[in-house]
Amino acid sequence: NRWDKYSGMEFKKIPLESIYPSYLDINTEIVSDSRSKFIGVVGEVTYRIFGDIEPEKIKHINALADFAIYCGLGRKTPMGMGMVRRLNNMGVN
Repeated sequence: NRWDKYSGMEFKKIPLESIYPSYLDINTEIVSDSRSKFIGVVGEVTYRIFGDIEPEKIKHINALADFAIYCGLGRKTPMGMGMVRRLNNMGVN
């Protein structure tokens, strides 16, 4: 994966079951190029971490969230899809 390729840091199991979306403001949009059309999602998602999670694991989750702007998420990232950026909006919900 991209993290392993570029980071040089190994993460053990990250507790994905503790990460929950707490706010969604999204919609789908169609993007087309000369060959085809793609449906993507545009908007904002806020995540929260619940449970008794080790501080080191929270640092790992935050590092991956920071890395997302460089690697993109999902499919078709070489074509510009999967663009994300992290906003530090503490206390949104």
